[in-house]
Amino acid sequence: MIDAAVAIVLAGTSVAELIGQNVPPDGTQTPHLRPAYKTLLADPIPDPVEEFFKVYDCMRHFGPAKHQAVAGITEERLCNYLTTAQSVWTQVLTELGATVGDDFQQIFRF
Repeated sequence: MIDAAVAIVLAGTSVAELIGQNVPPDGTQTPHLRPAYKTLLADPIPDPVEEFFKVYDCMRHFGPAKHQAVAGITEERLCNYLTTAQSVWTQVLTELGATVGDDFQQIFRF
């Protein structure tokens, strides 16, 4: 579980940073993750992305109140979350006109 938590937090942080750096500021603040995603990519947020954001939020604010939300993370779910993070990266890079190489398209499996 600890390894899964670390992987999810790192993936989520990378997605949040990528999106946050590529949306217009909200006054003097960078918009929060969900509004920034909606501005940059899609509204409404697709279900797999919303689920990933929810688990990421639970992991980075982890405590007894969040234990139930993350108790059922399996290897398969972890792979799905990492694939979702990769998909968001691909969408953002494509939106910004960057070329996404084949080496970035590897599917996460254990």
